[in-house]
Amino acid sequence: MAALVGRSHSVVRRWLARADWPFSPSPPWDASEVLAWAGRTLAADPAKHWESPLPADPGQPGDARVNALMQQAKAQVFANRALLLRQEYEKRAGKLHDSVACEQMMIRRIHALKQSLLDVPRMGSGLEGLGGSAIEQALMERIVGILKLFAGEA
Repeated sequence: MAALVGRSHSVVRRWLARADWPFSPSPPWDASEVLAWAGRTLAADPAKHWESPLPADPGQPGDARVNALMQQAKAQVFANRALLLRQEYEKRAGKLHDSVACEQMMIRRIHALKQSLLDVPRMGSGLEGLGGSAIEQALMERIVGILKLFAGEA
């Protein structure tokens, strides 16, 4: 019988155990009558629900797929709202900074570094009469000082 009506054996056994089973408890049964009874009495097979096309008006309440899509949309809205709240909290806590101001500060520091490095050759006028190692030492100290200034250590 299960093969004739397109259901599993366990489903047919449950049908036989129902109080509203209108047929004899033992076979033979007419498959068309059993299918007609199942169509009138039992709910649609939920396993086949996903195969049916979406309704023309997806706004119909009660459609499980539409409800699932609505739940996904609501979950995305809640996730976005949580992200915005977290960013606002971090901003108020001082964990975030103004990226434009930070970029402008870095550009000023880079220009200052560039200018300091360009000024190094002018330093040579005060190094006249010193030996090679003394000149090298003085230039190295000047360059290390510039780099420390740029790194924020000086």
